[in-house]
Amino acid sequence: MKRKIRLLALALCLLALFAAHGSLLWRFGKQPPRLEILQIEELPQQAQRQLAPYGLMQQEGLWIIPGEGASLFLANEVTDILAGQGLEGFVVNDRSQALALARQSVKLYLFALALLLLILLVRWLCRDAKQGIAWWKGQLALAYPRQILGQNTETVLLYCLKWTLSLLAMGLLVGLIVSCTFWVPAQWTPPEYILDLRYYVQLKLPEGPCSAYEQLCRQVLPACYGLAGAEVLCSLILAILCTKKKKPERGEG
Repeated sequence: MKRKIRLLALALCLLALFAAHGSLLWRFGKQPPRLEILQIEELPQQAQRQLAPYGLMQQEGLWIIPGEGASLFLANEVTDILAGQGLEGFVVNDRSQALALARQSVKLYLFALALLLLILLVRWLCRDAKQGIAWWKGQLALAYPRQILGQNTETVLLYCLKWTLSLLAMGLLVGLIVSCTFWVPAQWTPPEYILDLRYYVQLKLPEGPCSAYEQLCRQVLPACYGLAGAEVLCSLILAILCTKKKKPERGEG
């Protein structure tokens, strides 16, 4: 009974996390992603012409470039154009992929879920293979292979079908895992070694002027990935409880 209560509580917790995550993404999606140029009141006409193909506009006292439809981060290109015009002291907040990064938290959860399902499937197949081999050896002690197949045709066919579907599911999971790609801003990655843990530990958000949209991004993005991490942890615990063998009650056996 306690096990069922725990499973129900975890399932409800996971649903609550999904609801909070979805609501956060829905509300954040109402704010179009953008790149912001701060600390420049007036842009030279030549700079405006060079940035016009990017959709440059002035809004809320800032020069912004809409990020909708952009497939790459734009900070380096915009910075080079402004610097080429002799401008100094400007700040570029590149949030052109903010919405993509927020939605990527769902992709990260699906990636972890696919990996978890693959591990559970491989574990189950290994255990089932041992049981199948033990069953076959037991049958060989009583009859010849042809007799075994003739007497257990339905059992053998169901076993083969089960393994075929399982291997197909394994292939789909492996394909999903391998095909997953993730967005990482260039300023958040180590310059030499991607697994430089010291770099990630010391990583800090750049200081300087901060717009309302930048503040929103700094709140929403960590929250999205925190929720994704909580969903992964909750799913892992739920999987462990579901696959854990039930202990026999006292007096049984």
